[in-house]
Amino acid sequence: MTIKNLAAAAFAAAALISVPASLGTSLTGSTPSNSITAEAASDYIGNCSRAGTFQGKKAYAADGLGYIIEGSTATLIGRPSNASAVIMHDKVKIEGKTYNVTKVHSDAFKGTSGTYAIKEFKAGKNLEEIGENAFKDSPVRTIVLNSGLKKIGSNAFSGTLVKEVDIPGSVTLIQEEAFMNTPISTLSLHSGLTTIGNDAFHNTSVEEIVIPATVTKIGTHAFDGCNLKTVYIDASGDQKKITIEDTAFAYNEQLKYLYNYRKNITVAGTSFKRDTPYINDDDDPNCFIISGQRRAYLEDIIFGM
Repeated sequence: MTIKNLAAAAFAAAALISVPASLGTSLTGSTPSNSITAEAASDYIGNCSRAGTFQGKKAYAADGLGYIIEGSTATLIGRPSNASAVIMHDKVKIEGKTYNVTKVHSDAFKGTSGTYAIKEFKAGKNLEEIGENAFKDSPVRTIVLNSGLKKIGSNAFSGTLVKEVDIPGSVTLIQEEAFMNTPISTLSLHSGLTTIGNDAFHNTSVEEIVIPATVTKIGTHAFDGCNLKTVYIDASGDQKKITIEDTAFAYNEQLKYLYNYRKNITVAGTSFKRDTPYINDDDDPNCFIISGQRRAYLEDIIFGM
């Protein structure tokens, strides 16, 4: 039996296929001792053994996690064990050679449930990319992301139970629907981020957000249907232009305060839409104005500070 078949069964919440004896104890799910929240002083290295194939490539396993080699780095492909916490290795040793683990494969933990439910995830130091659908619709509640992470793929954490997320400044791109339909109430974004994709935080519980000065694009429906009350759009000395696309902040019924510090800003007509029949009501004093067009309903808005 291949790792591919095993992963498909475990990670898609299908019936579990028995682990063949040839995979040994490396796939039995021994949980690493380091804490889900701790940052280890030294590299956490997994000593891998051969464990079949995955999408036509040799697959290896260490401490209950599966890996493949892609070029000069290793990719985490899943976890055919029943440990509820996924604590990534920083590096893995495969056939005498050490590889940095730089990616979580697409669909790696998608839809895990029951015995195989993922509840915690801690990124390794060398992780650069979390693939699309990596944790989609899994019950993961706690995620700890590393300072070297660059990209969060589409639907990577959508439909999960994450309530708090701190996205490091090394992340430049949050792709579409990355955290959509999650109960996130506390969200921290940092300087370095440039693009917030379409629907990235659609239908979450975020109440306040600071958009970093480095962000140049907020996609459609990015914060649609949240619990936003206050939005800050930060700026730096170089005054990067920011484009806020259609319905980016739509249907935040409690949104009252928008503080914008950018002098160069483009806002689509319904970016902050709350109630469509009133968008063109020229007599409503709460509808703020950009470039002569009425856009939304707020108690206070300040532009170009």
